[in-house]
Amino acid sequence: AQFIARTGEFDVFVALVVDHRPVVAVAGHPASGRLIGAIDGAGAWWLELDGRRLPAHVTPQRGDRPPRLVASKWYRGVERASELEAIATALGAETPPVLDTGFTPRKLLTEPRPYDGFLGVAPHWRQTPAREWDLATPDLIVNEAGGRFTDLRGRPHRYNKPSARVSGGLLISADPDLHKRLLAALRAEGLGVRG
Repeated sequence: AQFIARTGEFDVFVALVVDHRPVVAVAGHPASGRLIGAIDGAGAWWLELDGRRLPAHVTPQRGDRPPRLVASKWYRGVERASELEAIATALGAETPPVLDTGFTPRKLLTEPRPYDGFLGVAPHWRQTPAREWDLATPDLIVNEAGGRFTDLRGRPHRYNKPSARVSGGLLISADPDLHKRLLAALRAEGLGVRG
């Protein structure tokens, strides 16, 4: 949608998946020429046009302020506004704005970062609008950069399944501590606890 609208807010994702998990991934942002890659167990890097690799790390969410959370229209953020507001309130955060875009790792890894957590809560928690090709690359990059990328129960997503649809929602955060707090708030709201 963003590519067709010519907003510049789109990325190209490529990942190699082995045993249901991504092991190598690259994300490119054509509008800026930025590339970021990751290898399972070896970290994540910004890949510069001159051939240099600069380590990519997600800066932990600052404990002296509430986390900045966002949702996406692609995960029905507008329809789930009351649940999202309750989750934000539990963490002392503002109600998450609903983005016109999905998730891209460059937003979480670029300072100043526009948000600390991304909540993908679909209308029925099992039915996430994303497909495997939308998530395998960001999954590896975020985890290798020190963030967390799971379903709403805290489980890693599995790829190369018979159906390319991703289930269980989407929870992405800047660091493990914030991820634990978000999971607790989701459980308190009754989201992500089934199945």
